[in-house]
Amino acid sequence: MSVTINHNGSRTVEICTAQYLAGGLYVELWHKGELYTALSVCIPELSLADDEFAFKTYDENQSLYQQFLEQGVIQFIRFEFCSIGSVPICRLTDPQNAWPLEKVSNSTAANWQSALPTQT
Repeated sequence: MSVTINHNGSRTVEICTAQYLAGGLYVELWHKGELYTALSVCIPELSLADDEFAFKTYDENQSLYQQFLEQGVIQFIRFEFCSIGSVPICRLTDPQNAWPLEKVSNSTAANWQSALPTQT
């Protein structure tokens, strides 16, 4: 699924998904064949349905949550309170059109997130 975002300039990204081994949906954005950012964050203390994800609204993703809501790419389900604070739990509105990724371990996903450049 392709989505145009305004994030340090306008760009078209592909939404890719997998399942966290601990449960819940792993969602990332790819741009020109490279990982752009992870939209989801794994929080093992949360109990999520397979099609739900905790939207990472901090660091490089600060503006993406609102853009994805306004474009109808995600559906807000509820807020959950956990060790990192309040996080929005969401679903993709068109999950069958997201590109599938292989299952990723929670530690691999965390490593990918920490390797991303931070916004200045």
